[in-house]
Amino acid sequence: MGAALPEFDTEIADHLNTYGECLDHVLFGDLTRFLLAAAREGDWPLVRRGLTFLEGTMMSGDPYLENLVAASFIENLSPWHTPNVEPLPKGFVECLPPHLRTEFDRQRAG
Repeated sequence: MGAALPEFDTEIADHLNTYGECLDHVLFGDLTRFLLAAAREGDWPLVRRGLTFLEGTMMSGDPYLENLVAASFIENLSPWHTPNVEPLPKGFVECLPPHLRTEFDRQRAG
């Protein structure tokens, strides 16, 4: 992840310092908040790089990684399931690459 998103390195280091190991699902929740904050700040190039990384992960063919993205990224985008959650930044959903968008739509419909 560091090569694709060096801006996230500080969060990774904080995560490792806090937990003493990489807790994938927790880290991907942090990544979700990181990318949403970038979108709210208008840093769309960073958002697109992050989404491209996640799209590649979703297409890896590895069921664990695909579930990681679905459960700990897409589910964290789901304001339709949680009352009083800040709406997604305008334009964020439209930036989702095809596989992420398909999973987003599947979860939203479910």
